[in-house]
Amino acid sequence: MSGRVVCPECGRVSDGETGFCVSCGRAFDGPADRAPSDVRTTGDPIADGFSFMASGSLAEAANTWAGAVRGGHVPDDDEYGRMVSSWCSCLVSLSASADVRYRRSGSDLSNVLPEDRDLCLDILSGIRSCLDGCTSQVVVVNLSTNYMFAMIDCFNVYTDLNDLLEVCRDARSFLALASERAASMSSDGSMDHSKAELYIGTNVEFASMLEERIATMIGSAGPDLVDRLSDHWSSVPNLPYVQDLVLAFNMTAQTRVAGRFMGRMIVKTRDTEMELFTRKYMSGVQ
Repeated sequence: MSGRVVCPECGRVSDGETGFCVSCGRAFDGPADRAPSDVRTTGDPIADGFSFMASGSLAEAANTWAGAVRGGHVPDDDEYGRMVSSWCSCLVSLSASADVRYRRSGSDLSNVLPEDRDLCLDILSGIRSCLDGCTSQVVVVNLSTNYMFAMIDCFNVYTDLNDLLEVCRDARSFLALASERAASMSSDGSMDHSKAELYIGTNVEFASMLEERIATMIGSAGPDLVDRLSDHWSSVPNLPYVQDLVLAFNMTAQTRVAGRFMGRMIVKTRDTEMELFTRKYMSGVQ
C-alpha cells in the first residue's frame, strides 16, 4: 500500500509504505482511508473535522475533533449535535460504498468529551434515525453491519455489564427495524431479499448471542461483583477484551459465505473468541 493513508483504528496519517500505523501500530492489512487530497484544512479543527466527514474520512475527522477537545475546546449543544449528525451521515455514505468495518473512532472521541456526552450511544441513535432515509437494500444491510461495529465500540466506553446488556437489546431492536426496512424495498444490484435476510440475520444472531452471554455473566457474578468489575475496567485504558468481540463478530459475518465444513470451523473459532471475552472481562477482579 503506497501513499499517505489514514489509520482506520486511530485516525492518524501514516506513510502507507510502512505497512502499519506509526502511531498505534495497526497493520494496514485491510481497508484504510486514503488521506484525502481534496480536503483543504483551515486551521480550525472543528471546521476541518466537518470537512473530513463530508469527504468520507471518518477516522481523521474524529481524530481532528479529539485533538481540539484535548486542547480545551468544549463543543456546545449545537456543535455537538452537528458532529453526531455528520458522523451518522458519513456512515450512511460509507455504507453505500460498501465500506463496512470496525472503527474505534467513536470511543476515542467519546473518552475525551465531557462526561455528560454519550457520543457512542448518540451515534447508535442517529444511525437508527437514518434508517427511514435509506433508499437501497444494500445501504440498509451495510448500515446494519456498521451499526454492529459501532455497538461493539461502546464496549470501549461503558464497562458496566448492565449498561452493555441494554446496548445489546437496543441493537436487536434496531436490527428488527432494519430487517423490516430491507424487506419492504425492491432488490437491487448484488442484493436480493434472501441475501439481505441472511446478512441482517447473522447480525441478529451475534447481538442475541452477546446479549445472552452478558446476561449470564451478570447472573453468575451478582450485583456486588458486577459493580467492582465495572469500577476496575473503567480505570483501564485500551480494554483488552474488546478485540475478542471484534474478532468474534467478524467470524460470525464470515459464516454468510462459508461452506458447511468451513462454517463449523468458523463457528468454533467465534465461540472461542466469545469465551476469551468472558474470561478476560471476569478476570478484572480476582
